Amino acid sequence: MGQLSLKKSALQTQIIYDKIFYYFIGLLKNPYAWIGILLYGLSFAVYMVALKNVKLSFARSFSALSYIIVIILSILIFKDFKDQINIFAVIGIILIAVGILFVGFGYK
Repeated sequence: MGQLSLKKSALQTQIIYDKIFYYFIGLLKNPYAWIGILLYGLSFAVYMVALKNVKLSFARSFSALSYIIVIILSILIFKDFKDQINIFAVIGIILIAVGILFVGFGYK
């Protein structure tokens, strides 16, 4: 969700190429940028707790769910992103999901 919020803030902030400093000021004024930063901080905290309680290889592979979630949410909820899914993305999502299942079954 942090990635989606940052993407929305980037789309809403006008870029003036010769005044890049003002672009970053504009980003800092955008609430979606702050939501994205907050969500990244929250995910960091959750990930640190997970690392304390599970094996690194399991935690890292489980975090691959974010690829699936971001693709699905960017298509279903954030239609202004104009993301489209094709057969290669569907195959990639399926392979990631199967990989996560294999890793998960390996730790039971």
